[in-house]
This record gives sequence, structure tokens and C-alpha cells, in this order.
Amino acid sequence: REPECQELIVPVPLHLSPRERAMLPTLLPILGEVGFSVEEFGKGTFSIRAIPVILGKNLDREGVRDLLSTILSGDMPEGPSDRERVLKLIACRGAIKGGTPCTAEQCTTLIGQLRRTAHPFSCPHGRPTMVTFKKKELDNLFLRT
Repeated sequence: REPECQELIVPVPLHLSPRERAMLPTLLPILGEVGFSVEEFGKGTFSIRAIPVILGKNLDREGVRDLLSTILSGDMPEGPSDRERVLKLIACRGAIKGGTPCTAEQCTTLIGQLRRTAHPFSCPHGRPTMVTFKKKELDNLFLRT
């Protein structure tokens, strides 16, 4: 299945260190599989022409650079394969952050997506995605004892 990606109106230049350039050939196929389009642009510089849709429209140029630098540095979440580690990092960057307002429709969509995952009760880092309260605990929180 083709990854869902969004082409950038203005490609983002990425200047890589020698270490990052050494990592790129092994990660380039994975980056393509998940929705990035990365092309060589000059000596030590690459052009990011597309990013995975999951990252959303609010990811700015610095966010794109930061994400790819993190991937190329090898400083990613734990995972059995480079592909899974890249996907976990992308999922974290594309996640709705705490305090972000959501519409009822967005909440419903999010819950539906969560239900279809293999591990709906925790995020890629192992943190819970939901908690349960007994009625008495909930009553106490609202001073209804």
C-alpha cells in the first residue's frame, strides 16, 4: 500500500552532518515507505519534498528538519526494526498533544482509530491512552461524596 504523503509547496533543505549522511542510505528506503520524499540537493544537502500525512499541516520547516535529524541521529524510540522505530517517532510527532482542543467529530474519529490498533491501551512509549475510575472515585473528584 502506498503511504499517504503530502507534497510540500516549498521543499525543506536539510544539511546533514557526515554521521547523518552515513545513516541516510540505510534509512532512505524506510523513509520512502512511510511517506517522505528525500532527494539529494548538493554536497551534504538534501531536499525534503513530501512528508507523511499523519504529521499534519501544522508541521513547520523547523519541525521537518528536527524530525529527520532525530531519525538520522538514531535517537529514536525502542523497536524491533528501524521501520517500526521511525513509525513510532512519526506517530509521536503527529499525535494530538495534551490541551489541544478537539471537536466531537475529531474525538470520535480518534477513538475509532485507537480501537483499530493492535495495542489500544497504551501509546508507543507504553503510557496509558485511557484510565478508568470507579464511580466513588469520580464522585470524590467532583466533591459528591
